[in-house]
Amino acid sequence: MRRTRGFTSHRWLTFKQAQDAGGNVRKGEKSTLVTLFKPFEKKETDEQGRPMFDEQGNAVVSQRNFMTSFHLFNVEQCENLPEKLLTPVSVAGDTEETPEQHDIERIQRAEQVVACSGVPVVHRHQDQAFYSPRADRITVPEAVQFNSPADYYSTLLHELVHSTGHISRLAREGITSSSRRFGEPVYAFEELVAEIGSAFLCAEVGIQGDVQHESYIASWLKALKEDKKVIFQASVLPREAFEYLILREQALAAA
Repeated sequence: MRRTRGFTSHRWLTFKQAQDAGGNVRKGEKSTLVTLFKPFEKKETDEQGRPMFDEQGNAVVSQRNFMTSFHLFNVEQCENLPEKLLTPVSVAGDTEETPEQHDIERIQRAEQVVACSGVPVVHRHQDQAFYSPRADRITVPEAVQFNSPADYYSTLLHELVHSTGHISRLAREGITSSSRRFGEPVYAFEELVAEIGSAFLCAEVGIQGDVQHESYIASWLKALKEDKKVIFQASVLPREAFEYLILREQALAAA
């Protein structure tokens, strides 16, 4: 996130945290919206509030999801902060490496995620990228047609998230529905799922292309603004797609 926004520091604060630290956010600075998504288990109870148990005597639990958002500012957007907040911090995975090493490692990881998915990828010299549910196949332009390898993989991972909706995988309505047409809510929602999911994947493999996830996501949210639950729903399904792909990659890599 910091590199995408042009910052060098790993430290981020809310507006209030900056004030509490004795500093302030510079006038005119824009915040970065960060969404925290955290799955958790909830023990189920009956109508009397008593714990429920299954036939084996185990507590019945359900999977729930918690999501909240924060508006954060990088310390480089602030003034009058104490020196300790400006001191560089070491972050795992942020060691110095050559551009060549950086690119090769991330491209290899992205290729591994795609390969482990088992979804065929066809390259054609044209300007469209899409996933075909009927053929269960991804079609993308040739890699040389993109501005950079990062842009190519950002697009490929977007289509890969679409593929997780296939009936044989996560059976997501946006892929399996017969009403999946451009302009329809189910289509818009699926695009939102794919873009958030690909943002997760890009962050996981370390790819940062010129594709603007934030603006793309905002456009689909605007199209779906009448559905107040869409933001929450669109955080759960992308996470499921992300975990499906990464867990499959890990399982095959360990085999």
